[in-house]
Amino acid sequence: MKNSGKITLAIMILLTVGIGLPAKGQNKKLIHGIEAGPSITEYIGESSRRDREYNPQVMFSLGYSFYYQHSGVFSLKTGMFFERKGAQYEEGYTDSNGNPTGSYHFYEKLDYLILPVSARTSFGKKHIRFTLTGGLFTGILLQANVVRQEKTLAFGHFAVDKDGIEGRFKDLDFGITAGVGVSYNTSKNSILSFEAIENLGILTVSKREDFKTNSICFMLGYAYIIHSR
Repeated sequence: MKNSGKITLAIMILLTVGIGLPAKGQNKKLIHGIEAGPSITEYIGESSRRDREYNPQVMFSLGYSFYYQHSGVFSLKTGMFFERKGAQYEEGYTDSNGNPTGSYHFYEKLDYLILPVSARTSFGKKHIRFTLTGGLFTGILLQANVVRQEKTLAFGHFAVDKDGIEGRFKDLDFGITAGVGVSYNTSKNSILSFEAIENLGILTVSKREDFKTNSICFMLGYAYIIHSR
């Protein structure tokens, strides 16, 4: 599936969810926002290469969020996020005599369009609320690359190359999303928030190896209440 087709499908799904939500009723609100922040990502599972150990790396996530607040404590959340996932690993090399002389460091970067659908409950005072979120997400792979960096004893680090690796990965990811956070009403219609969200994949994403994705995102957000009745 081409990237334009994937994005069009994601927008149609998001619009369908948004249009299908009712907007009338006491204490019901529609809230739109933006969120962004760093993340820690990793692969979970077994590599077919016994000499290769994948390690977590720092990435990022950003996007648009949409809430339908059914009551003062319960809401439904969806949205559209760009999230970079992946992991890193290292492979050493030697000279003709078998002596270690350096290593290659590989950074795999998987760019996904993430579509979460989750339920959220909140508790606390009027202006400061603590939140718990749980649901499911679908990830659409946009592109996948690996950056190789060489480390030598004599010259240190320097970038070598970047290759596309889309053929090694499946088009879709799917899993469980859960988060905990805090929000602050800066005014009647605006909200600032911080949330730690884990997106735990439950499908194998690699065509060659038996591993799944996992990421923990630390998201700062701003939201605006555009409808309240």
